[in-house]
Amino acid sequence: FDGEVARDIVRKELTPRVEEGSIEKQDLEDLLESLVEEPVAAASIGQVYKASLPGRGSVAVKVQRPGVRLLVESDTELLLAVAKFLESLPGLPNPSSGNNEDNDIDDRSKPSRLINTQLVSATQEFMSRIFEELDYRNEAANCKKFADLYSRKSGTSKDVSVVVPEVYLNWCTENVLVMEWIDGTKLTDVSAFENSDESSGAQSDATLAKDSVEENLALVKVAIDSTLSQLLVTGILHADPHAGNLLKIRLDDGTVTLGYLDFGLLS
Repeated sequence: FDGEVARDIVRKELTPRVEEGSIEKQDLEDLLESLVEEPVAAASIGQVYKASLPGRGSVAVKVQRPGVRLLVESDTELLLAVAKFLESLPGLPNPSSGNNEDNDIDDRSKPSRLINTQLVSATQEFMSRIFEELDYRNEAANCKKFADLYSRKSGTSKDVSVVVPEVYLNWCTENVLVMEWIDGTKLTDVSAFENSDESSGAQSDATLAKDSVEENLALVKVAIDSTLSQLLVTGILHADPHAGNLLKIRLDDGTVTLGYLDFGLLS
């Protein structure tokens, strides 16, 4: 969906915040005016747009796709119906069964259902996590919790220090999420010309590419250490750390550090 649809959703979601006095009307108008026309990222349940927030600078505005909740509810009903049907199928008869005592024992131990897995429970658990992701207020709370532990700015962890975007809670609703914009590149991007220009001819393209790979590999180790700390020390785990949610961020002093995005799933 385009920027105009996104603006309509953001306006509808945040106007009550203006009426209750938690955000300023002019700030909302400035945000809407600065919202770019095309999304900078897209996923199954939402799209991300870049905008500017007075006093905050550039921000990422995540907007939920129109009608996605109804679609997920419909899919849930369908999946549960299939799961209930599969669970109801009886077990297959043993073709070698007879009347002797050994076969009687085998019959008693034979599963009463074709599929013993608790498909309905598994489906309910899986879909419950999807519904959690549909409420961006959960993601905002997850982001803050993760930042309190691991953020370079204010995290309490002694083992891991990474960049976590600041989330602006007053600007977050069930369908809209507004947080600090973070510039960076994916760890899978090994472009030889990263942070270079046409006048920088001191290094060859091969050397630049090698440096980029070495930086990325070092950050992969940071990501592994971070995940182990989350799993074994704090128990708060980013459950979706794929390449699109991990960024290489170059700081003002020229060094690089790891950044995390997308906190829809936090275990």
